Amino acid sequence: MSRTWKIILFSAIGAFVLCFAGIFGGVFFVIGKATDAPKAATADFLVALEGGNTKAAYDMLCTDARERYDSAAFAAFVQKNAPTAHDFSWGGSYSNDNGHETATISGTITTKSGKIKHDFELVKENGSWKQCGNPY
Repeated sequence: MSRTWKIILFSAIGAFVLCFAGIFGGVFFVIGKATDAPKAATADFLVALEGGNTKAAYDMLCTDARERYDSAAFAAFVQKNAPTAHDFSWGGSYSNDNGHETATISGTITTKSGKIKHDFELVKENGSWKQCGNPY
C-alpha cells in the first residue's frame, strides 16, 4: 500500500472516530440537560423529607401518588424510616411522549436502616416536576 493511501485511510478512520465521539457526546449532553430539572425537583423533595417537612414533600407528589396516600398515611410512611441524607448518581432518563413528560432519577438515600438505592419516577404536571412512583 502506498504512503498516500495510508494517509487517506488513517485520515478517514480519524474523521469517523471524531464524528462518532461527537454524536455520543451530544447525546450525553442533551440527556444530562433534560434531567437537570427533575433532579432538582427530587433534591427538593428529599431535602423536605430530611428536614421533617412532610407537608411540603406531600405537595411535591403527583396526583396519582396523592390518590394512593392521603397526607396522614404519607407522614406515617415517612416517620417509619425517614431519610437523613441523599446522593444522586449521574444516571437519569427523560421521555416526552406527545407532551407527556416523564423522568427517572437514580439515587441513594440514607435512612436509619442504612443506604437504599432508589429510582425516583417523576411526571411533569402543570409545568412542575412531581414525584410519582414510590416515594423511596
